[in-house]
Amino acid sequence: MVFGSNSVVSIGIGIGYSGAYDEITAVTNNGFNYIIAPFVDVQYKFLYNRKKRALKGKTIIYNSGNFVSFRAMFRGKSIFENVERTNNTDFAIGPTWGMQRSYNKLRVLVDVGPQYYFDTLGNNGFFPFMIQVNLGLNLTKSQ
Repeated sequence: MVFGSNSVVSIGIGIGYSGAYDEITAVTNNGFNYIIAPFVDVQYKFLYNRKKRALKGKTIIYNSGNFVSFRAMFRGKSIFENVERTNNTDFAIGPTWGMQRSYNKLRVLVDVGPQYYFDTLGNNGFFPFMIQVNLGLNLTKSQ
């Protein structure tokens, strides 16, 4: 959803990888920890370099550009995991800085930022440096 020329709300739905958070997972091994689970990711993004990109002849379709955002993410019951979660439902919120580029229907997004995470049982914690790498498809026609 576009809100003016520089603001957009994006909604991502999918199945993704995430690691273990100390306060809401119990690690049962010493190796690579993983949780594969469905997620919903909602971000309010402020795209701050659209005019500069357009003046340089770079594309701004599908909201290509750099942004600052506020993210809220929901993670559901695991499909595969090698850790024990305190609850099948957890959330994460926080600010991010990122960049998003579109190449026809393919979308590439990378963003970083701190996040506060919690589950429905009241367990919570803070992770100072979250990184997201996202490959997706643009399902609508370009603007």
